[in-house]
Amino acid sequence: MCATYSPRDPLGEYLGGTLSLRALRVLVEGLPPDSAYHRARRGHDWSESEYLSWAIESRLRDLNAALANLVRKAGTSAQKPTYLPTPDEGTVAEAVIDEKYQEQQIEEFDEVTSRMFV
Repeated sequence: MCATYSPRDPLGEYLGGTLSLRALRVLVEGLPPDSAYHRARRGHDWSESEYLSWAIESRLRDLNAALANLVRKAGTSAQKPTYLPTPDEGTVAEAVIDEKYQEQQIEEFDEVTSRMFV
């Protein structure tokens, strides 16, 4: 809290009796999203911008795999994207992706490429 509200010391003010509990609560709730308080509440240190970066990176991996599947030679196996883990799941996001949907996309790419090169 001292880093955010410097040179004030809200906790010292509360303990000294010059700040009410309600005012202290408002100051704690007003801490920035990257503060230690919010990191402890979330249970990890990822911010919204890191989640956004992860989502963009995952979509780029999807696009790269889709492009690779679009131009692959007939008879070769389809590529599936690999994803980075997130702190929420503790697992790789690939396990969360619906396998049926990926298979459907691969079949659609195969159909499109078969029509393109006829």
